[in-house]
Amino acid sequence: MDKELETRMTGPLLQVRGKTYRYVAWVQGHHALLRYHNIHLNDDDYHHRVLNWRTGEEVLYETLERHQFPTLSEVLDEVQAVYHAFK
Repeated sequence: MDKELETRMTGPLLQVRGKTYRYVAWVQGHHALLRYHNIHLNDDDYHHRVLNWRTGEEVLYETLERHQFPTLSEVLDEVQAVYHAFK
């Protein structure tokens, strides 16, 4: 799948945000723990899912608007937080 990213400068920081994307993080030998995607027909239909990586149970599902989509560093921070929440 092709991914399109956009960047912007915020002060001295370069921020990267997905425009069309699918991010899935999982723990090796276990279930996924986090999903962000907009792979449906409407590119402005952003989905955010958090899962218990031990059981596979979805604990959060929400649809986001474009301006709510996190930067790449925020996604990575969330991966770490979700991993530790179910450790």
